[in-house]
Amino acid sequence: MAAGKGEKIPLLAAASAGLICWLSLGVSVCAHEPQEVTLKYDRSAGSLSVTVTHTPYRASSHFIREIEVKKNGRVVGKHPYTEQTEGTFTRAYPVSASSGDVLEAVATCNRYGSRSGKTVVNR
Repeated sequence: MAAGKGEKIPLLAAASAGLICWLSLGVSVCAHEPQEVTLKYDRSAGSLSVTVTHTPYRASSHFIREIEVKKNGRVVGKHPYTEQTEGTFTRAYPVSASSGDVLEAVATCNRYGSRSGKTVVNR
């Protein structure tokens, strides 16, 4: 039986739906949140070092777009980025903190997800 004009529309709709699903799957499979965020506070320098692992990356198309720094739950700095040149990298940010303060950094991927790390300032 030959396909008539009426059968082309359902075929086109099915093909379009398949393409949309495939593209959606591709984004979720290829894009991902950072794997790890670790923090180290240098009290004498008043500096918080944040190390982020986010691989695989593509320098200017799939990267960490922001690192947000918090102290005791309050945002004390937002640091935007437009590219990522290494899978694991460390950035240092000036933060004034005292014993017992909880420092947190949230690294956000430009495509999908985020991950955070925390540390408590030692005495």
